Amino acid sequence: MTEAVHPELRERFPHITPAGAALLRELEENPHAPRWTHPGVNRLSAPGLRQARRHVRRGGHRPH
Repeated sequence: MTEAVHPELRERFPHITPAGAALLRELEENPHAPRWTHPGVNRLSAPGLRQARRHVRRGGHRPH
């Protein structure tokens, strides 16, 4: 039986297959994976984006 792709994952990756979702889950849960691969870490909300832009305007670090 093939497990369904979680709706939130389907929203992020509309063309992902169940096999691709399983591989992505394995990669994200790997203890050697970088922290930024976790789906809860790499998202920026609208308020967070405004705060980041204010930080840059005030002379904060700008990514390259």
